[in-house]
Amino acid sequence: MFRRDPASPFPFAINQNGLIAGFADDTTGYTYAVRWPAYTSTPEIIPRAFNAVGVNNLGQVVGQAYFPR
Repeated sequence: MFRRDPASPFPFAINQNGLIAGFADDTTGYTYAVRWPAYTSTPEIIPRAFNAVGVNNLGQVVGQAYFPR
């Protein structure tokens, strides 16, 4: 369960519109990919991903995900 107050946010990339992509650890140490829209300081979770490393000007985020078998 993600606690909407990430313990350790890490911004990694920003696009020309101010959208920031990165990752955040929750209080249990689990890592989630997140993005921060320019109009808020609260990160949004990117479902089923644990690392966001780039974002283009269309808002598409690239990163890593883990899909267990």
